[in-house]
Amino acid sequence: MKAFDAARRKAGDISAKIYNDQTGDYWYTYYMGLRDPKSGQPLGGSAVFNLEDNVNYFGLDGKHNNNMRASYETFGKIATLNYPQLFKDNPIPPYKEAVDTSFHFWRAGAAEHERRARRQRGDGGLRQGSRQRQRGRPQGGVHQLRDWFRQPLPNSLPTLNELKDALAINSQLALQIDGYTDNAGSDTVNLPLSEKRAQAVKRYFQQVAPLSFPDSRFTAVAGHGSQNPLASNATAGGKALNRRVEISQIGQ
Repeated sequence: MKAFDAARRKAGDISAKIYNDQTGDYWYTYYMGLRDPKSGQPLGGSAVFNLEDNVNYFGLDGKHNNNMRASYETFGKIATLNYPQLFKDNPIPPYKEAVDTSFHFWRAGAAEHERRARRQRGDGGLRQGSRQRQRGRPQGGVHQLRDWFRQPLPNSLPTLNELKDALAINSQLALQIDGYTDNAGSDTVNLPLSEKRAQAVKRYFQQVAPLSFPDSRFTAVAGHGSQNPLASNATAGGKALNRRVEISQIGQ
């Protein structure tokens, strides 16, 4: 696709036919890559990944988010919603059926084996600045703790993981996290409590994908107590809505 212009032209025609949308020239433009005239953000385009790029992109090091899975599932949902008839009888396969990362594990293991052999032969070791890749699947998982002071509650994890994927894909956008409580209790209690909730969300993102969520991405992580309620605190349902954490994407 990157090397042969005729292949890109053909792919554009196929995309227009499959999606029944726009023309081949339209899709070809995005294969080549362009910048949005309003925002200046790059749209489309292609890139060549080396092994380390792929290890990071697939989250195989346990430190990056699996942006391949995130993109596949996120845009798969969008495509299914926008083209329900197209995918009615032929749904998009689950990620685990569509993607096989065993090749990357094999390459990473082979590279490590070669480095060890070179050290034994005495003809050089790791180059300065190179990273030793982990062989096998990343370790670790979700630790379900009892409160929001250390970790989000288990019933919040599906929503958090969906947000994590979307935020990891948009890695150029800075993030702000704000915590809130209901009006039970005083600001002396509620302000630090709401900040702990906000910090717990940041901590969770950094635990599951630390290199996708460095400290530099967060412009603020703050607690606001019972300020800015979404609903009336006169009912239990309203109080539940007001006990929340809000995540904002605020630009580069």
